[in-house]
Amino acid sequence: MEPKSVRVLVGLIACGLICAAARPGLACEAMIGREYTDPPEVAQLDLDRSQWHVGRRLRDEGRARIEYLKAAETTRDWTELVTWQVTFGKQDPDRSMREFLRMLRYQCPELESRTVRQTESELIFEWWHSGCFGRPAQHELVRLVSGLTGGHMLAYDRRGKRVEGEDRDRWLERLQKAPLVTEIDPASTEEIDQARLAIWARDYDRAHELLRQLAKQGDPAAQEELARLSFEGWGTEQSDTQAVEWFRKAIAKDYAPAHYNLARMYEQGRGLDRDPAKARVHFEAAAKLGHADAQGRLAFLLLDEPEPDYAAAARWFERASKGGHLDADYWLGRMAEEGWGAEADLARAFELYTGAAEAGQPDAQYRLALLYQDGRGVKADPDEAGKWAYRAAVQDSAEAQELVRSRYSPSAQAPKLSVPEKLDLEEMRKAMTP
Repeated sequence: MEPKSVRVLVGLIACGLICAAARPGLACEAMIGREYTDPPEVAQLDLDRSQWHVGRRLRDEGRARIEYLKAAETTRDWTELVTWQVTFGKQDPDRSMREFLRMLRYQCPELESRTVRQTESELIFEWWHSGCFGRPAQHELVRLVSGLTGGHMLAYDRRGKRVEGEDRDRWLERLQKAPLVTEIDPASTEEIDQARLAIWARDYDRAHELLRQLAKQGDPAAQEELARLSFEGWGTEQSDTQAVEWFRKAIAKDYAPAHYNLARMYEQGRGLDRDPAKARVHFEAAAKLGHADAQGRLAFLLLDEPEPDYAAAARWFERASKGGHLDADYWLGRMAEEGWGAEADLARAFELYTGAAEAGQPDAQYRLALLYQDGRGVKADPDEAGKWAYRAAVQDSAEAQELVRSRYSPSAQAPKLSVPEKLDLEEMRKAMTP
């Protein structure tokens, strides 16, 4: 990834959506927004997607994480794992390594570790144990980088045996060569991008300084970012009212993200009276300007009407899908499966669910499990059904958890599956972190 083409995250408000479904099956299912959007420094490991799949994505205020697993494996029973993670805010690689190893050795005194390569801003190390704290033997190769947006970790793990010889050398080389932007030339990067990178790095003073200069010049992107800072209370006093004012300034320039975020404010009654009709107006404005989240949300609202406009919903979901919105393919799959607005098309539903499920979308994973379980749109396959149900369950899908408990537990006399014998969900969650 070159500095001149640093990808930046469009500022958006991460609030839960309100749903009041009109029909059974839609209750409290809503577009999740860009929960899965990656920061601007995602490492590209060029994994063969026929051999690897996204097992899990996590995102919270402090970090973002993506885990890639071998094709037939889950987050519980994996033998190989590739991880990318960014912890927001500047990090010291050496300190991060020492704290990490200290934590591991507290639970596993026999842990072995070795530093492979070290510079001021980057560190490669490895650790190994022969089995401890209830887990099998594990070997991890780790690259830590102090980047623009925070502390990055790239890692390859193997369970059961060491990574040795040419295999080890090959993975170390792949981790080392994965491109990450660690320096930036201000002369080659727009100020708005510098400000966004400062937000990711939690350098809010620098972000405010840059954004206010741009906002005074009438830059709608800067105004929208300032609205987000006010909404979150990042580097300033939290103020919904101030956020609304900045969003309105950006909307005057017909800036799509500001339309979308003001719609969210109207939808939730933040900084102004709750008004679903006005929210709909701004969702539609943003959607027409190409905003994928707004297109998805508008499509969902069209589905959720007393008399749904299926054709219009499908068109907006299609546009959102092209914009990279993970939930759009799931909803297009639901429409195809249920026959909403057209003849049911289980083959198309299977195709759409599969794509979204492989990208880590838990609702699609659950629906895909049902298709495999019942032999609808695909040949019945209990192993595949159990696998996808489990993947959704460990991502906290309540429906999938119930399916796993009732259908794929030993007491249910299920066929042999590639899922653990013990299905205690709390233990499942604990085991998700390598």
